[in-house]
Amino acid sequence: MNLPSEYVSSTNLSSALIGLLLISGLSPCHAAQLYRWTDEHGKIFYGDQIPTRYIQQGYNVVSEQGITVYTIGPVSDEPIPEPKEEAPKFTTYERGLLATYSSGEEIELAKQKKLDDIDSIIGLTQDNIMLQERQFRELTKSAGDYERRGEHVPKRLEVDIANIQEKISNYARTIGQYEAQKLDASKRFDTDVELYLNARKRQQHFNQR
Repeated sequence: MNLPSEYVSSTNLSSALIGLLLISGLSPCHAAQLYRWTDEHGKIFYGDQIPTRYIQQGYNVVSEQGITVYTIGPVSDEPIPEPKEEAPKFTTYERGLLATYSSGEEIELAKQKKLDDIDSIIGLTQDNIMLQERQFRELTKSAGDYERRGEHVPKRLEVDIANIQEKISNYARTIGQYEAQKLDASKRFDTDVELYLNARKRQQHFNQR
């Protein structure tokens, strides 16, 4: 392989450097930038230009004395890897949902069970109200019997009637509270389904990459 006159091997570096300076018409203090590279046979060359076919394999920029100023590494043939997508970040609550449920349908089932449990409590409370109302009717009938006979209603009977009225009122308030809990639970589970499905989608998207 014959290289152009501006490319010289390392066997005659000093003469080559002087020759390059004379050819370029520059004094030693204004020398052109010099390069050092190696051909496919491992032979070292110097010159003010690098053959195109040797640029990608890397080269050195050298001083007039042949000392390496800096090195340009070879161009890699490997494709630049795409930046990895970061794992999705979940809140503590989202992680809890993902760990607890395996599907949105499972959350819907949990929601229905919770609502059924509240309905059961409401039903028991309504039964207690019916029981108290029946006792209330019996006590008020007894009090009416006393009044019809022109007798005073016993104090104990009056207290029992008042206590039953208070129990009925308390049970009614309890039912109202459970109805509110039922509404809140329904909304919370609906939100859980939305959060779960969104988190699961992000997780599956990341796992598929």
